[in-house]
Amino acid sequence: MDTGAILNAMASAGQVTGLFSGVLMHEPKSAPTGAAPTLALWAGPLTTIQSSGLNSASLRLQINARIYQNGFAEPADNIDPEVVNAASEYLRSLAGQFTLGGLIRCIDFFGMDGEPVKADSGYLEMDKRIYRCMELEIPLLINDVWELTP
Repeated sequence: MDTGAILNAMASAGQVTGLFSGVLMHEPKSAPTGAAPTLALWAGPLTTIQSSGLNSASLRLQINARIYQNGFAEPADNIDPEVVNAASEYLRSLAGQFTLGGLIRCIDFFGMDGEPVKADSGYLEMDKRIYRCMELEIPLLINDVWELTP
């Protein structure tokens, strides 16, 4: 499993949308900059899955993503549509790269092996600034990562 290559492929999917002022491959410690939304990606839980074979373990790697938008942008009525549309377009971009170029078995959009892709909105304060965010949980299924020996 090449986590760096997986994060790079997922970041590229965000960049090709043209919607983000920045795409980060880590959870930021300070407030993002830029007028357009920012996308951040980082690795989440890693678990074994039932589709493992007799002598290998397959894994479910959850990628966490967060889209940040200035929570005081005007007009305020445009904030949620912009954040939700950015999340939808990012997920659409990922759907077109279902195996991330062969790095994974698939993006588990419908929850074949656990929870499906999901997104939830909220507010986040960073550096005394308020951001409207959409948090995404994107499960990836990866075949035969560990060899199991008797």
